[in-house]
Amino acid sequence: MGNHASQRVETRDILYSEAMRIHLSNLCNLNFLTAAIAVAVFSVLSCSDLLAQYSLLDTSTPYIGISQRDVTAEDVQENGLDEAKGVVVLLAAPETPLFNAGVREGDVLIRWGDTELKTASHLKGLLDGDLEIGQTVDLEVMRDGESISMDLELTPMSVPQRIKAVEYLAENDNHEAAIFLYRTFWNGHEKVKVDEDRAMKWLLHAAVQGSPAAQAIMAVHYRTGVHVKQDLEKALRWYEQAAEGGLSSGYVGIGTIYYDSFKGEEKKPAKAAEAFKKAAQQNDPWAWFHLGRMYWTGDYLKRNDEKAVGCFRKGKDIGDLPAAKLYLGFAHESGRGVVRNYPAAFQYYRSAAEAGDSAACYAVGRFYYNGYATKKDVEEAAEWYEKAAKLGYTMAENDFALLLLFGSGVSKDEARAVELLRSAAKKGYVKSNTMLGQIYENGDGVKKDFKQAAENYVIAARAGDPSAQSALASMVLQGRYYQKDDTAALKWLQKAVEKNHPTAERLMGHMYEHGRAVPQDRAEAIAWYLKAADHGDKWSADHLKELQK
Repeated sequence: MGNHASQRVETRDILYSEAMRIHLSNLCNLNFLTAAIAVAVFSVLSCSDLLAQYSLLDTSTPYIGISQRDVTAEDVQENGLDEAKGVVVLLAAPETPLFNAGVREGDVLIRWGDTELKTASHLKGLLDGDLEIGQTVDLEVMRDGESISMDLELTPMSVPQRIKAVEYLAENDNHEAAIFLYRTFWNGHEKVKVDEDRAMKWLLHAAVQGSPAAQAIMAVHYRTGVHVKQDLEKALRWYEQAAEGGLSSGYVGIGTIYYDSFKGEEKKPAKAAEAFKKAAQQNDPWAWFHLGRMYWTGDYLKRNDEKAVGCFRKGKDIGDLPAAKLYLGFAHESGRGVVRNYPAAFQYYRSAAEAGDSAACYAVGRFYYNGYATKKDVEEAAEWYEKAAKLGYTMAENDFALLLLFGSGVSKDEARAVELLRSAAKKGYVKSNTMLGQIYENGDGVKKDFKQAAENYVIAARAGDPSAQSALASMVLQGRYYQKDDTAALKWLQKAVEKNHPTAERLMGHMYEHGRAVPQDRAEAIAWYLKAADHGDKWSADHLKELQK
């Protein structure tokens, strides 16, 4: 079938509402741009009658099996109608209640029971009402200028029968039906097995027939390389077709491809900005969000925090985007583009977090942990860190692990802490490597393992983490795992003290006090101990008192 289940689920999340859980800060590990496009596409699809009603597969509710549209002025003339009211039947699937009642393509439904039909949405409202299986409804239709009365019996239909009816509509170029089938077979249903090949068949059918929504989703598949070979050129072509068809998220998709590197080339922010602006003209909330990020970072668009905040507000107001709320939280916390306002930042973060945004969950936890705009509450912080960690947010994995290690705000669980730190480290968060190094060096909840400690320290030290550089130097000085090598230790310490790391400053004092890899120099040693003490190193402060006796 091409992709295993976990990848299918991941793509489902990207394509649908679970994509709201994207990471949206510069520290995130996931590509939120593709996810953002998918959400925009989904918002369009969910407006359609068929896609909004998974009840179509609910066999306890009636299904009549047609596609329809409103009556036009031309229909009035052709069918001898008094005015443009009623519902034109575009297709009636065989072996469905309406077809069995005698309704055919081209008929105009003008009465449903005692109700005079006005529009297709009016009919939809009636179908969503209190209709029951087995009920009979009196219909009146106009055909070739003549009025015909019919009895519609709402007979039961099994899921396979309903799927067959929708496939008939899709085969006859009903795009909504085809996309409904794509969603159904991609996600599966209680009585429908997941069938990715069948899903993609219907998606491609709708895309080729000109459905902008299907074209945009095809683009997402080629963009992500799920179930098809990743091909950014094909993704771009599908996005362009969707945009030409009037779908604003097609332009957003074009923008995100150009905003990322394209086939190994440098990204093209000018083209990205142009595409985002076209989508913003259609009031696409994600377009406003992306323009906001470009103003926020100063990438191609001149950095302008006030304009960025204005764009984020549009994304929030038009689309209620958690992503926009997250950045509004950043703005109010940092005072960029607005007056610094911690309570407002907290409210924006909280709103985005409640919508499932992982970065926002972490921010809420951070506010509780530090007592920003709310009472300090480590237990509440732990809950939010855990939520963010479960959503895969790297910094939350690290910080929640620390709480677990020390039993702060949560029951102590060293094994789980190590598991979370490993997860964060695999994603490139080097502070987790440093913490793992300390755990293995000290044997906190695990068996002491200097080799594991050294390996983690090296990863973080090479990435520039001063804590790891200092710890690695300490191991070399003590001959833990490595042979003692004062010169090698000095090199790591020199890197760490550039960042005013107090432990490294203390060790530099030790080097000069004892003449290790440097000339012995009491004055220089005292100078380094003073720096370390000023930066909060208690051992250095105490040792200075001894040296001054």
